[in-house]
Amino acid sequence: MAVIKKTGGFFYVKDGMRCVREYTHRHSVYVKKRWIGWKLLSVFCREFKGKNESYYRHAMECGKILVDGQPCTEETILRQGQLVTHEETIEEPPIPWREIHVLYEKDGLFAVDKPAGMAVHPAGRYKHNTLTEVFKKERDIDFCSVVNRLDRDVSGVVLLAATKECAAVMSEKMKRGVFRKEYLCVVDGMFPESVECVVSMCYDHQKQRAVCGGDGEGKKESRGMFHLVEHREGRSLVRCLPVTGRTHQIRAQLEYLGYPISNDPVYGRRGSDGEDGIFLRAVKYTDTETGDVYSTDVSLGFPPSQA
Repeated sequence: MAVIKKTGGFFYVKDGMRCVREYTHRHSVYVKKRWIGWKLLSVFCREFKGKNESYYRHAMECGKILVDGQPCTEETILRQGQLVTHEETIEEPPIPWREIHVLYEKDGLFAVDKPAGMAVHPAGRYKHNTLTEVFKKERDIDFCSVVNRLDRDVSGVVLLAATKECAAVMSEKMKRGVFRKEYLCVVDGMFPESVECVVSMCYDHQKQRAVCGGDGEGKKESRGMFHLVEHREGRSLVRCLPVTGRTHQIRAQLEYLGYPISNDPVYGRRGSDGEDGIFLRAVKYTDTETGDVYSTDVSLGFPPSQA
């Protein structure tokens, strides 16, 4: 029998999952540089994979997808500056129900422990089942801005600004590289004592993954330090100290080094450990100007042996 718990507004809990009531949403996006000259249907199929080709065809026929407010077809060629809108009825995927623990609170700044499986802000299939939206509703506040981002399947420390003034201050600090970051992860293989990784990196939007050592568009240098904590049963607990902050940097660098993070379906392999999220956790952010430390418990256990 389903166990349902009302949590107010859009949310309810069913069988241990946080669910969102069905709603209608209009997506709006200006044509990106890489889309110019593409057919409309090709853009939706390649860039927005949450729906299949037949759905997008039907949405265009029904007038739910518009270009500059006008009806369009799958053959419509996109041009610079055009606005594409898509109205759809959304039933967001449920996510595991876990409390959002507040680690620090002062002058509009919150440090929270984000659970694995929860996106930090509205994007893609998630508009309400996200850290910022849940936090706003739980705290009854109108504004919540993410200072540092974590991938949806990564857990740990996230800084949230609850006022525009705080958001501006923290954004400027992020740009100046004020924060020192520390992560823990479990990787496959016997990791060496210490490794410094300096490699060019770019992001492949079509494959939705970062690539190390390639010559793709927008490549930038990525830099990070990795230190062994412990070996166990063919796996290693590793302390990660990223210097730069490229998208998916830690995950991509460890794959590049030959030690993919356990349970990572993109850069490693999805295991049978029965765990939510990959084995990567943000454990500490340090403000090097003020000395403030935002940290969570460093517990990150090895997954059960699959031998």
